[in-house]
Amino acid sequence: MFTEELFDKGVALANLNKFDEAIACFDEILKFNPKNAEALYNKGVALMGLELYEEATIYFTQSLKINPYNADALNNLGVAYAALKKYEKAITYFNKVLKMNPNHELVLINKGGALAKLKKYEEAIVYFDKVLSIHPDNADVLYNKGVTLANLSRYAEAIACYDLVLKINPTNADALNNKGVALAAVTRYEEAIDYFDRVLTVNPKYLRALHNKGHALAKLKKYDEAIVCYDQVLAFSPNNADSLNNKGVALDELKKYDEAIVCYDQALRFNPDNPDTLNNKGVSLVALERYEEAIKCYEQSLRVNPEDLLVLVNKGRALVKLKRYSEALACFNAVLKVNPDNADALYNKGVVLNALATNEAVSIH
Repeated sequence: MFTEELFDKGVALANLNKFDEAIACFDEILKFNPKNAEALYNKGVALMGLELYEEATIYFTQSLKINPYNADALNNLGVAYAALKKYEKAITYFNKVLKMNPNHELVLINKGGALAKLKKYEEAIVYFDKVLSIHPDNADVLYNKGVTLANLSRYAEAIACYDLVLKINPTNADALNNKGVALAAVTRYEEAIDYFDRVLTVNPKYLRALHNKGHALAKLKKYDEAIVCYDQVLAFSPNNADSLNNKGVALDELKKYDEAIVCYDQALRFNPDNPDTLNNKGVSLVALERYEEAIKCYEQSLRVNPEDLLVLVNKGRALVKLKRYSEALACFNAVLKVNPDNADALYNKGVVLNALATNEAVSIH
């Protein structure tokens, strides 16, 4: 009776998110009976509540040694491994549940989520669709399917999923934001901005929507308005490297190159090896005719992503400005080896060859 009351108390405390107190109850039970499968399982659940996933796996595993067919323990063990980013291992436990019950909705959802994390998007959709065949109005699954479709660049289908979510809950901020992102991806920027504004009506501090609105405004060449959005993000989150980078791009478009570089430098302080920010800083430095510094930025970017053709072209252009033609030619040839039809590389290679043909003083090293 004492153990039963202690167990019920532990479960109640866990339900109140008092996980440490719950664990104390389960530990008391396990002191007297170390093989109490339910106490082991529920201690694992409480540890999950504390985000102690590695420890949770130990207790779920011990519980399963006693009761190998506990579907909840198998599922939660999978969830714990997924939280540890061990998605393949997580799926093995989800599969064990699905072998016993092929229509276990929660496990179907969890397996779909793990597959999506592994970028196995087509497979993930199969599992989301299995759930939706049972419950077509499951808003969470519709949302996750939309995200997965967007990852496959199937934006029209993603938008259809978000619309179904919004039919169920018109103020779902995540669905509103993601519909805006999908609309922007198909260049429907004005409509996208409308959805970002709807998010901000629901939650004025939804920073991702503010950032996304800025991006859409920049695509419409409304750079001053875009900067206002990025500044609003940075007021809440001064270390937001994405917004700092995008603000820099907008300032660059306004020919405010020095201010742009300040933004890029701030962004690089938080993410020093971001290849896009390094490239963007290089572009502003070229505009200021600081070619040597620009080349250093491009080279650092290429160390992170050696196959970025845009950066290779930009580096080549900067080298041309310094009349380092042989090095520039090597950049353009590297681009054309991958993409023989790259118009920028073809044009700039022509510029170099013309310079070499008309200037006898130039020598190739």
